Amino acid sequence: MQVLRFDRKLKNTYDHLLFSRSPLLSVYTDMSVTCKEYYNPNQSMLELVFAPAEEWISRSDSEIIDETMKELAKLFLDEISADRSKAKIVKDHVVKTPRLDGQPFKPFCKFQRFQS
Repeated sequence: MQVLRFDRKLKNTYDHLLFSRSPLLSVYTDMSVTCKEYYNPNQSMLELVFAPAEEWISRSDSEIIDETMKELAKLFLDEISADRSKAKIVKDHVVKTPRLDGQPFKPFCKFQRFQS
């Protein structure tokens, strides 16, 4: 998960959690619109889920943010650029959550509990 605060308000955000057409950003929302605790009329704060993350979890935060900006540039054509010449990041935070259950995800498989 990532949180990116920008120096300006992005125009193409909505009061919803949005599913992305990006292969890396599965969902995102502008917290400055969707949550009154984060309301800010002048800056957007995007919270994003970067997935699948298996190959990215060992990479640096700056690599993950650079790749995120490339993907956001495709979603916000007029407002964000990969080289950060448009909207600028004021603050960022990357949270890495490794898979702890020991079982890899298998699509279309039922969840099975370990028997003790």
